[in-house]
Amino acid sequence: MADKQPSFKINDDAAVAEIYANKIVSTMFDGHAVVITLGSGRILPERTDEQPKEGAIICVNCRIALSPPAAIELANSINSMTKAVQNAQRKTLPPDNEVN
Repeated sequence: MADKQPSFKINDDAAVAEIYANKIVSTMFDGHAVVITLGSGRILPERTDEQPKEGAIICVNCRIALSPPAAIELANSINSMTKAVQNAQRKTLPPDNEVN
């Protein structure tokens, strides 16, 4: 079975920071790494004694650089997850409102 991927033990360190993002700021491939920059929309006042003004700004909060094989693995995982979400939606929607 030459196609079988090697299996590795996972060390899940609870001290690793989790980062929330609601915006993909940019993606780039420089020929060696795929770099994804993530951010969060924020509405911030200019001073601590002021109310925030209208309009959110995007604050960059994370950059992840992946090797090409890791980027492909991430894309495949996202595709699988997207299909699972679409299948779950199909099961909850009435037949005349199916998602394509």
